[in-house]
Amino acid sequence: MTIKSEWLLISILLIANGAKAKELIISFSPGNAEPYVFLETQGDNEILSSGILKDLADGLGKEMGVPVIYQNLPRKRLVSGLEEGRIHGVCIWNPLWVSNPENYDWSIPLFEESDWFVLKKENYFPIESFDNLKSKRLGTILGYYYVGLTDHFKQKLIIRDDVNTLSQNFKKLDNNRIDVLIDSNILIEYYMLRNNSRDQYSIGEKIASKHDIYCGFSKKSPFPISQINAAFTRMKDRGDIENILKKFRRSWVSE
Repeated sequence: MTIKSEWLLISILLIANGAKAKELIISFSPGNAEPYVFLETQGDNEILSSGILKDLADGLGKEMGVPVIYQNLPRKRLVSGLEEGRIHGVCIWNPLWVSNPENYDWSIPLFEESDWFVLKKENYFPIESFDNLKSKRLGTILGYYYVGLTDHFKQKLIIRDDVNTLSQNFKKLDNNRIDVLIDSNILIEYYMLRNNSRDQYSIGEKIASKHDIYCGFSKKSPFPISQINAAFTRMKDRGDIENILKKFRRSWVSE
């Protein structure tokens, strides 16, 4: 191969790599509930149509000047997708929820959420500490880490009962197949408003945890985390992220 041919090949590879870097690939999971993720069925596929996650990532892409591609991945394949670089980012995430957070690059904290306990009013019992859940069947989400509850699950003090979605947990609660469920306050409030079911449930006195929400990024992403965080910082300083939350919060909170 001549020197001229070698340079031509290198140029082609650089152009190809540059083309790949023009798209930011963000994953979503069917396990993400509304209003974080709204899904729409097209043929055999479920596509991301709207939601807090999409507004965050769309805003990030706009701020960085790149289009965003959304990829539907089951929760159990998110880790391999990130580590292999097939996807660039996962949002609505937290370093505490993964066993090896150092394997990923993390955004700045974007907003805060809380994990709440929900009971049927007719089956109410006080939840002032985790001890009140002893021997209770707790509705949880498959693959999700719950701060402060891991040892209780391991020791079988609390019975963990996994499903894929919040709506499945509410159905099990309605049918008395679980005693109580746990999930994000944002998701719970939205679900109860959409289903006009506030009067059917009680919220436990104890907040299971308060935690920041982040996006996690692959170390093989073509976009450096410094560029991503600079964009998120500008969005946060302008109030863009709070406005995204307010947009959906209007649906369930009286102003």
